[in-house]
Amino acid sequence: MRIRRRATVLAATAALALSLTACQDDLAAQPGTRQSSQAKPAGGAQGGQQSAPAASGGDSASAGTQDSGSTPKGSGSGSGAKGSGSAGSGDAAGSNSSAEPCKGEELSIGVEYVRPEQEGQRLSISAQNADSKPCWVVSYPSVMLGDSTTVLGHSSQDTASGTKRIVLQPRSTAYAEVFLVPGESKAEEQSSSDLSIALRDQTGDTGPGMENGATTADGAVAVFRWKTAEVTNWHTRKLS
Repeated sequence: MRIRRRATVLAATAALALSLTACQDDLAAQPGTRQSSQAKPAGGAQGGQQSAPAASGGDSASAGTQDSGSTPKGSGSGSGAKGSGSAGSGDAAGSNSSAEPCKGEELSIGVEYVRPEQEGQRLSISAQNADSKPCWVVSYPSVMLGDSTTVLGHSSQDTASGTKRIVLQPRSTAYAEVFLVPGESKAEEQSSSDLSIALRDQTGDTGPGMENGATTADGAVAVFRWKTAEVTNWHTRKLS
């Protein structure tokens, strides 16, 4: 009986030893599993560090966009060049701004009788700058026909405002037109081959009158007739 009990005890002891050994193996295996699961976050952190340079690369791309954005700045410099072109125009305008009003003595005045004895007849006045310096004219000339002391009024057919100075460079010309309105009969009309022309300033004051004779297109003396008449502002082109 004692032998059996001893054998039973030994068997139980051996089983307990095997059970303890198995538990130790399980415990040894569990830390390894934890280290493995911790290694994955570590690897993920390293992957995140690798993605950080990619984000840095994105900043570089953004900087590249700014560099390419600097190209319009370069074109802005081109605009600046155009601006300097405008400044050149400004220089030219500056030389014009130093011009003085034309006095009359520096102008070569011509008067042509256009469409004589026809509807729409007129006197075409040309004023060429014969001086070596620019000068300007403004508004409309003060014109008196023949022996009349009546100054012609501004034409209602004129569309120009007359407030802008027309700068005449040497050898350049300004033009004004005198529209002649005939009467129903010659008894209602006046006739002459001469007229007086004076220049106005921007205040409307006039200078001394200049006596001029009208001619035809071929240079012959012209006798023009009118009942009423009116004059246009100075223009840079002759009316057709």
